[in-house]
Amino acid sequence: MYPNSNPVFGLNGGVTVGFEIQNFTLSSGIQYIQKGAEYQTANFEDEVGTGFFTGKEKLHYLSIPVLVGYREYIAPRFALSIAIGPSFNFGLGGNLDETTEYFGTDEVKMDNYKILFGNGLNEDYRPVELEGFGLATVEAMACGLPVIGTPVGGTVEILQALDANCLFPNATVEGMARRLETYLNDPEPFHALGLRCREQAVAEYDWGHVTDRIEEEFALLLSR
Repeated sequence: MYPNSNPVFGLNGGVTVGFEIQNFTLSSGIQYIQKGAEYQTANFEDEVGTGFFTGKEKLHYLSIPVLVGYREYIAPRFALSIAIGPSFNFGLGGNLDETTEYFGTDEVKMDNYKILFGNGLNEDYRPVELEGFGLATVEAMACGLPVIGTPVGGTVEILQALDANCLFPNATVEGMARRLETYLNDPEPFHALGLRCREQAVAEYDWGHVTDRIEEEFALLLSR
């Protein structure tokens, strides 16, 4: 989840050719497009402490639009144009800069990843090494879906009491692939976990149950 997100400066440019017949236009060309964003996660906790994660990405594309439009001349050298049509887009690559910081410490972790379109698994799509509570995990369980998660962060707390098969053996690509291969070869045991996942989610994370636990914690703090 990225509760804070900001745009970043980009650059566009290209060449367009076309023609006009009685105010109607047909145009095409090639354009370079640079896109990106800057975002920050909610706070998380791990063995180091409480921290937050920020990222900044810039992606590069080539686009070939084919546009049909209409141009209305307001003055001899001034016109208002509208156009619509499909485009053919090709991802070139990009960069992802990540920074992880922890409150109350000077601990800062910085990473830079290259994004390569069309070359298999990008460096930024990697096994999660930092994970908070994992709300999506509980939401899937509440829907009666069997869940398999990486053995990091809050995911361990949520799934380890349910079944050993609900956790990947480790957070490596190879470990995740082995567990997914096991599921694909014999999915029935995992499907049977669906009801247990639902029961676990309701028993541990139902809003009424969570509210009671929060009230108990506040009452304990106030009694001190």
